[in-house]
This record gives sequence, C-alpha cells and structure tokens, in this order.
Amino acid sequence: MSITSTTISNWDQLLESARQNTPARRVKRPGQAPSTAPIPSSLHKLSPERKPPILLYRDSNSWCPFCERVWFALEEKQIPFETEFIDLSNKPKWYTDLVPTTLVPAANIEGKFIYESKDILLELEEHFGETLLPENPEENALARQWVEDAETNGFRDIAYKFLRQPPEDAKELANLEAEFEAKLDEIEKTLGRYSKPYFLSTFSLVDIMYSPHLDRLAANLPVYRGYHIKGNPRFPLINVWFAALKKLLIIYFYAVDLA
Repeated sequence: MSITSTTISNWDQLLESARQNTPARRVKRPGQAPSTAPIPSSLHKLSPERKPPILLYRDSNSWCPFCERVWFALEEKQIPFETEFIDLSNKPKWYTDLVPTTLVPAANIEGKFIYESKDILLELEEHFGETLLPENPEENALARQWVEDAETNGFRDIAYKFLRQPPEDAKELANLEAEFEAKLDEIEKTLGRYSKPYFLSTFSLVDIMYSPHLDRLAANLPVYRGYHIKGNPRFPLINVWFAALKKLLIIYFYAVDLA
C-alpha cells in the first residue's frame, strides 16, 4: 500500500485528535513501576580502574526538567558520570534520608553530596573544566544573576499554571495567557541583551536553566491550550534561540522536543 499526502494528517488535525484523546489522568497498573538501570556516560575517557567522579541520581522516566539541566551540563562539559534512577512513585528510604527535599536530581560529586539542580550546576563549574560561565567578570556576574533569576522570577510558576490549571471561565484563561506572555516578553528582552542566539555571548548555564522548561512548554501548550511559542512572531529571539539549541549535538539528542 502506498502512502499519499491525503493519508497524512496535518498538524492541526493531529493536535485536535490529541486534545480529544489526551487522558485526564495517568493510570498505573498494580505493581507497575518504571524500569531502572545504571547508565554510564563518557566512561571511555577513564581507565578501567578509575571510578567516575560523579554519580547522578535522577528520575527513572527521564521526564524531570531539573534532572535534564544537570544531564545537559554533564554532557556539554564531557564529564564521565554514572546514573542511578530513582522511582518517583516509590522513592527508596535511603534516598529520602539523604535528600531533605526528597526530590531529584541529586549528585555525588567526588564524594560531596549535593541536591537542587542549580546548586549541582554551580558545583560542577567549580570543579570541572569546559566552563559554562563566561570568563569576562562582568558577564560572569550577570550570568550568575540570571541563573538565580531563572529560579526566582516566577516564570515557571506562571507558565505551568497557564498549562495545567483548569480555568473557571474564558476570562481567567485569557488572564493566565496574558501573564504567561508577559514572562515570555521578559525572556525575549533578556535574549536581546547580547548578540543572538543565546542569553549571553556564548552558550551557557543560563541557556541550560531555561531550555528544559521552554522545550516542554513549546511541546505541550499547543495540545492543552492551543498556544504556540515556536513560530510565534511575538517572540522572534526565543525562536532563534530554539533553532540554535537544535544545532547543538548533545541537546539535539537528549532534549524532549526540539522539533
């Protein structure tokens, strides 16, 4: 049987179908749990008798954007590491004893145990080369501020509220969208500070802080809210940034959705 253009749904049809068929909740069968396995990375750089300097604890389904931040940095810096997956639906007691927040990611970095993705990223900068922070002191200080801002400026809360919160009526939905767009406007302005495509003059931790969340929002908002970030003329610099990230080999292979 041949496939013709008339048999292929366009994106609008696919999105409409997805909205109709997306379940309201996920159902897990009794006894079902995500598969887990240790995964090495860049271990070929080590001699057989040498232990990797980092053990990363992350979610077993590889869904967590905070874990993805650390993963991106490890791959970009080409640091050999091992991974231990944590089943978030049944966290082992030894892990919750180690991590006060009980959340992922966490990492053992040369014997030092650290949790919270931002703190892990900054610790990697202190101990390993291929820096992801600018050498220029002024730009370095700005980068560190923007890394902090990514955690505290309210973008994530507003974005996921727009994505997930059931609105009471059309007016509330419009307000959620307006708040979200205002935050995207702030990111758009920040991206214009330096020569495009990145937040700073080169790819940096700031890009890593934002990319897992923006990728997920760009993939999910068309389905759940009919809203598009990619291709939206209101955000030209964000779209240039998406295109630049797609060209980075590591992120191209590992990101959730950069299409």
